[in-house]
Parts: sequence; C-alpha cells; structure tokens
Amino acid sequence: MKKLFIALLCALGVLSLAACDNGGAGGKTKKTVITYCGWDLGTEDAPSLKRKMIEWYNKNSEEVYIKMVPSQDPHDTFIDTLAGGSALPDVYLINSVPGVAGRLAMDITELAGLDAEWANVDPTLKESVTYNGKVYGIPSAQNYLGFFANFDLIDKYGELDGKAENVFAAGNFTTEQFFEVIPKINKVNTTKGNGVIGINATGDMINWLPSSLDETGTIKHFIWNGTGFDFTSENTLKAFSMIQEIGDKTKKLTFNSLADPSAEEDPRIAIFGSTNENEVFAHGQMAFMQAATYGSAMEDVADFNWKFVGYPDGKVVVASDYLCISSVTKNPEIAYEVAKFLSFGAAGINARYEILDADTEGKIQFTGFPINTDTTVTAKWFDYISIPGAKEVYDKVLAGEIEALVEGNKTVPGFQSARFSYDTGIVIDGVRDGASLTIGNLIWDVCEGSVSMDDYIANMTQARADLINKQITDAYNRLLG
Repeated sequence: MKKLFIALLCALGVLSLAACDNGGAGGKTKKTVITYCGWDLGTEDAPSLKRKMIEWYNKNSEEVYIKMVPSQDPHDTFIDTLAGGSALPDVYLINSVPGVAGRLAMDITELAGLDAEWANVDPTLKESVTYNGKVYGIPSAQNYLGFFANFDLIDKYGELDGKAENVFAAGNFTTEQFFEVIPKINKVNTTKGNGVIGINATGDMINWLPSSLDETGTIKHFIWNGTGFDFTSENTLKAFSMIQEIGDKTKKLTFNSLADPSAEEDPRIAIFGSTNENEVFAHGQMAFMQAATYGSAMEDVADFNWKFVGYPDGKVVVASDYLCISSVTKNPEIAYEVAKFLSFGAAGINARYEILDADTEGKIQFTGFPINTDTTVTAKWFDYISIPGAKEVYDKVLAGEIEALVEGNKTVPGFQSARFSYDTGIVIDGVRDGASLTIGNLIWDVCEGSVSMDDYIANMTQARADLINKQITDAYNRLLG
C-alpha cells in the first residue's frame, strides 16, 4: 500500500515524473480508471468546480483517470440502479450514508487509519459517519446555516445598548437578545416599497432553538439528543411556543407572514417592492435573513454593513455532503485517494486554488467551509469566499467558541423516517383536510401555528414519541447487524 501511495503522489506531481515512470524504458503505464458519480458536476458548458477538479486531475495524473458518471434524479435510487446493473461507481456522493453502509459502501476504517491527512478532517464530521468504530463515508463538503445580519438596520430600529455589529457579533448574542429585537424592526405600513422587517421566516428555527434553550448541552441539531428526538421535552415545547409567537400571521413580524395567497397582488410588492427575500435583504430592508452559505452569494447587495453571524448562543447548523467508496471496487486504495483529492486532501485543495486563480471571469462558484482543519493547507480558502463574516464564524467553530450542530439527515440511521415520513396516526380537525399527519407534517404545522400547542401536547404522548424513535433504534440495529 505504501508503494501505491507513493505512485499516486507521483501521479499528482508531488514527486518527479521520472520516479513515476512505471512503464520501463520510457514506456507509459496504462491509466487505472476510477468512476465518480455526483450531483455536483455541472455540465460541459457550465462546469462546476468539481468538474474542473476532475479535469485538472486527469491532466496531471500519469496513472489514474477519473471517469465522470452523470447523476440522475433521484440520486440515491440511481446509485442503487447502477449497483443492480453491476456498474456501481468506485466513488460516489450519497444522501444517506447509513443507507449504503455495509451494503454498497466499503468500510474504509483501515484505509483512513493509514492516511496521515485523515487526522486533519473535522472530528465532528468524522464521527458522523463512524458506526460502531467503522468508517463508511468521507466528508466532502460543508456549508453553514445561520443568520445574515444587517447591522445598519438593527442600529436604526433595534434600540440597542451598543453598536449592532458588537451586540450581534458571531458567537456573542443570545436567544433573548435576538427575540427582543425582531418585533422592533417592523415598519410595514407603507405603499412606497420601502418597508422594513425583522426576519424572513421561522422555518429553520426548530433546528437550532431547542439546542440554544438546553442548558445541559444535550440537544443538538433539531431535537436530537444523541439517541433519539426529544419530542416531549420542556425545551422542545418552549421552542415551539416561541416559534409560533414570532411567526404569528396576525402580528406580521416575518417577511413570509405578510404574504396573502388570496390577494390579487402579493402585499409584499407594495411594502418591499419584491416577493423575493434575498432581494429584500440585499436592498437593506431586512434585519436578519435565515439562509445557507451555499445559496447566499448576494452579488447585488446594497452598500450597508452586513455579515454572516450564525445563530444565537454560539450555534451554527452544518449541512454536509459525503462520499462513499464502492464495496466492490477493484481498486480500493486508488478510489480512496481519488475521494480524498475531491474532498479533504491538501493536493485537491491546492488544485482548487489553481483553478480559481485561473478563473479570471469569476464563472466558477466556490462556496462552503474547509473540511481539512490544517490551517497551513486552508490559509488561502477564504480569499475566494465573498461572504462577510464567514471566516470569523469558521474560526470560532474551530476554536470551540461556536458549536456546530451537524444535520443528521445524511448520517443518522432512521433519521429520515423519524424526522419526516413516519405516519403518526394523528388526525386534527381542519388540518390538512383531516389526513393522518406524518411527523414532518406535524412538526411543520406546529411551527406554522396551524396545529396548536394544546393539540400537540395532547397527541404527542411519550408512548407515541417512543414509537417514532424506534425507527432510529431499529435502523441502527440493522446497520450494526
């Protein structure tokens, strides 16, 4: 294996080309083909950074060629289809690591253990794809979900004791401060299109608010407690009540609450001049916008003081992508090195920089945060990120000053069922035409206020919560055999 690693370093130009000549007498070794399938390739006419990285690799490697396999929707079903036809890609992105672990995804514990760079991968992300000591996935990308804050607007209406950029600095502000200031930035009585509002929506609050309210540090993303979901805890109920309060459509404290589907024209046109929350924030009319860093380039932001600040009480939600290596690949070591190049490896990160430096027209989108925690490798990373505050939040996550709440969607066995699709059997008059509610419907409708707290408490008994969480227990048992 050591010889193989040296050969791969040679292929990437780390050692001299002469040392990589394995063909003898000036001959060339036929390239080993490694197939890659992901939804992140873009097209030949509009290539993504990932496609450019693969092209860079193929140009520079003497021994390995990465063959791109275009994805089809739904991606995970497509991966299963390829596997059924004996065409499972050597390396592939996946939406559910537990869904393929031990089945289509190789146990890479030994390969990772022999790789010195694996030690530089963010420990939280490594832990998220480790089951009973076995590693089945490679973190390949991460973005943060949090608030973008307009400090100028908050200063103008927030009635703060101090400057907004200090009060609401990343990792400094509290849940109490946040909920106090939102109602003060609510100037919607206008027909001139220059109204202002405190926040765009309440949609993502359930994913961080219970953790902020929990003083024990037990609750993480959503209402995850490490083994299941706290559907009936005091912090969950309090979070629901706070979300309902700020999202109350009669109080009109959020951008989304001002929409009126029955109106001939959306009222937000007259108030803000737009129904697009990104535009309204970019024009300086919104104090806080909940969004992800991958979808918030905001090239046309007006001239005001704004930053990405994460969530209150030093929280940020992490949305990650993961690569897996085929359980039937004929070249596991090479497939691992390819996956490493496309994700956390120093060689791949430096190739990114080279590609971005050559993109003088700025056509290639670059978002996200480093997975490799070696700052000598990632020193240039934020030179290419245009979001104010992004590096500050990332540095505070690394320093432990901000807690990263990793989404469980792609890594926790049974998460999808217990969080979204499980049929609770709960039927509430006037809600979704009296249909039985999935757990995802129920959580959404409570947050939106169409299901009252009384109805939620009456129906979400501990016995029912245990049945839902059994989806996770059963999924873990199936995975661990």
